[in-house]
Amino acid sequence: TNAGDHSSSGFHWGVALWDGRTAPRNALIIDPYPHTTNFSKAVDEGRNLDIAVKLSAAGKQKCSWRCGYFSLWWAMWLDLQEEPPIEGLPRNLPPMPGKFPALCWALLSYMTDKKVQLRVSDEFRASVLQGNVNLDRL
Repeated sequence: TNAGDHSSSGFHWGVALWDGRTAPRNALIIDPYPHTTNFSKAVDEGRNLDIAVKLSAAGKQKCSWRCGYFSLWWAMWLDLQEEPPIEGLPRNLPPMPGKFPALCWALLSYMTDKKVQLRVSDEFRASVLQGNVNLDRL
């Protein structure tokens, strides 16, 4: 999810978790920054929809521009979990591999050029679930 305009640098991204089937009145937004200031308006917007929005700061992002990479990595990791560990978040989120941003750009370029969809192999899925991804082999 994005927090809307964030100063002059563009948009700020975080990971939003909401399960409309089992917990439709609760949501969690994880901010890569060590604070949740950018998502504070989501609490009021959630209240208007009768959804209790909890904000959690992951404290992983130290620069001003990598929030999208953190959010995409975590969203992929969470999607691969059978039961996302909501209670332990953001503590138990895996670190983002250093080469992940380059992989994102390479895949985006390739997929745009070839108009293809990415399929994840069982081996890659299993390695991500374990938090071990060798991006040199992709």
